[in-house]
Amino acid sequence: MSLRPAAGARRLRRPRPRKKKLRSPASISLTIWPDIDALPASPGELLSTRLQILRELALSLEAGTAALAHNDAERIARGAARQAELCRQWSRLEEQIHLSGISRDGRAAPAIETEFAALTSRIRHLTRVHCSLLRHLQRSLAILTHFVERGAATYSPAAHTLRVEPRPQAGD
Repeated sequence: MSLRPAAGARRLRRPRPRKKKLRSPASISLTIWPDIDALPASPGELLSTRLQILRELALSLEAGTAALAHNDAERIARGAARQAELCRQWSRLEEQIHLSGISRDGRAAPAIETEFAALTSRIRHLTRVHCSLLRHLQRSLAILTHFVERGAATYSPAAHTLRVEPRPQAGD
């Protein structure tokens, strides 16, 4: 016996849950210097390049954090590669700054020093968040691995029950 609505009765519709719209990842410009000779030579250009690399690193870490939060393996891998490239550029630039004799004795403009301090603080914070998300994903993976290994003996067939019997082929 099935229950049907009476004639003329309206059918109640259940509201559909709304889908969350994901924001597109932040676009990151790619500024790559292929060799150290292509780096700017004047102290002002070196310091502004340093700030640009730090800005890009901060943006890359933000995009990587979003990728970790959404478990997007492809974006995580791209972000890690980008961050490694930026760190390589940073190392080369710092070497060039050291060789050019620019010191941190306050000779740089206060605005540059302020932005540098703000960016380094932001990068430290983003790195801690990134590390925390990675630890959380590692714990989740360990739990999942343990769960799968625990049930493997229960759900996998015993080796002696698997039989391979040749099937007769057409023409045999």
